[in-house]
Amino acid sequence: MKIENGEISFKVHLKKDIKNPAMLTLFIGPYQIKGFAIRKVSDDKKNTDIFLAPPAKKVTGGWFKLFWVDNELWKELEKMAISEFGKELLQSLK
Repeated sequence: MKIENGEISFKVHLKKDIKNPAMLTLFIGPYQIKGFAIRKVSDDKKNTDIFLAPPAKKVTGGWFKLFWVDNELWKELEKMAISEFGKELLQSLK
């Protein structure tokens, strides 16, 4: 199944939390997947300050991810989500 970029979008919900500044909903055509998050990187060795975290549920011994895609698509989704987050953040500062 191939999904065109026009069919994929994110809705950003800003939060007042430095470590977790936004929650996102992913829209793919008529479907929506809630629970994505923009998070602040805790590792100083990374070359970015924030990243997209997939929906997950806390289970014994860690977290169980509820959303999987291949690496290439994930990087595309992350870039799109961070861009939308930036736009929403700038709008909130006006």
